[in-house]
Amino acid sequence: MTERRFAGGGEDEDFAFLDAARERRATGPATTGDAPGRGVVERRRRRRAKTGKRSDPENYTQVSAWVKREIKADFDVARAQEAAQRGRAREQAEVVESLMRFYVEEGDPWEILGAS
Repeated sequence: MTERRFAGGGEDEDFAFLDAARERRATGPATTGDAPGRGVVERRRRRRAKTGKRSDPENYTQVSAWVKREIKADFDVARAQEAAQRGRAREQAEVVESLMRFYVEEGDPWEILGAS
């Protein structure tokens, strides 16, 4: 039961490894390892309910922006310097949220500073 799903393959390609993987998956928990006596029982991990921004769509939304490479590089350096001073790096999302909050409450920082 060899499958050929991949385009561009020649007639001499062997996809028998897919059958072996399918058989291992079908047998359920099994030992792993090629050396005799070295098998380890595979255990399924229990998934916890996710917490955080991605699992709370009522309070968070994803934002995307294109910025010049030079600005992003300078931003990364500034965050690294801040991390050295504070002991921890602020996440990029924290900085963006802080800038957005300032813009909403105070206005455009460049107009406030008189720079253009």
